[in-house]
Amino acid sequence: MARIRVGLIGLSTAKTFTGRGCWTAVSHLPALLQSPEYEIVALANSSVESAKRSIAAQGLPESTKAYGSVDDLADDPDVDLIVVSVRVENHYELAKSALLKNKNVFVEWPMAANTAEVEELAALAKKNNVQTFIGAQGRASPMMQKLKEIISSNKIGRVLSSSVVACSLSRSVDVWPESLKSYLDMESGGNEFTIIFGHFLDSFVHVLGDLSHIQSIFKTGYKTVQLTGPDNNIVDPAYVKTSPDQILVQGITSSGAVASLSFRKPRYNGDEHDLRWYISGTEGEIMVTGPSTWSIVDKDAEIRIKNGDGPFEVVDFQSYRLPAAETLSPMAANVHSMYNAFAKGDTTKYATFESAANTHRILDEIKKAAYTD
Repeated sequence: MARIRVGLIGLSTAKTFTGRGCWTAVSHLPALLQSPEYEIVALANSSVESAKRSIAAQGLPESTKAYGSVDDLADDPDVDLIVVSVRVENHYELAKSALLKNKNVFVEWPMAANTAEVEELAALAKKNNVQTFIGAQGRASPMMQKLKEIISSNKIGRVLSSSVVACSLSRSVDVWPESLKSYLDMESGGNEFTIIFGHFLDSFVHVLGDLSHIQSIFKTGYKTVQLTGPDNNIVDPAYVKTSPDQILVQGITSSGAVASLSFRKPRYNGDEHDLRWYISGTEGEIMVTGPSTWSIVDKDAEIRIKNGDGPFEVVDFQSYRLPAAETLSPMAANVHSMYNAFAKGDTTKYATFESAANTHRILDEIKKAAYTD
């Protein structure tokens, strides 16, 4: 079977994760290089020169083509799949250009900066009959695969309720790098709500179904933050923050279960686990614990299940991990599994534009229903 020929948009010269601009290099690049189903044949950056620098820095073959625009990349007949892994503000423009050229497209999560852009991209992909997927790698994680299996097998009976208490990323609540300031803006499309909460929500509805009858509260406990430059110098002592650091959501799942999700961002985390997720059924209960980066480092997570009066049983989910993922960093492992699922057409393990658009709609409903302060 011929390999899928990939054109990457957004590959930097970075070797390690140091912040914005590094994700493609530390996740997509190793995930693709480790996969026998894919071949990286081209790069597009802001200029041809920038693409050539990344090709050389990352040790890609000299035959790898360098482009300075998505249109030039999409015109290449040797490219089967275009991967858009840049700032969310640019997702719509780049993905649309690729779709108009009838290319298969991957876009990082969030799919676009707002739901109107998301709906347009999903409709265009459907109209042009191309294959798409989204960087919601939580669906491909062994932990979520096992949870979905447990729920589908009726091991805990009919699900009655689900309660989530989570702590978002441990980065300081009152000091922030200027290069990531869009994360502090509720309207940027890439913030605490759409990224951290959004990643979890996508996996949540993938396992338990959609949410309706939504009630929500957004609260910004730290209304200003210090912005720092590359040398940790203060460039703005009181930058106004509009994205929430406290997110409370209640609703009913499509199966009729009561659901509550509480995401907090404390100055000091008093719990050894960043995530505690209880799923209660008529015949038992599941408890999931893990780090805030659960969709990446799910090896550090744990699933326990209790049926009847017996003790909690620790459930093994590592068997879902692909052998190749064992040699990859945590940032690349589940991304590799997602690519593997796409190559096989297994939509139970990755989000298409259509299914990702559904998660974006629910995020929109939560936002519209929110009491804000």
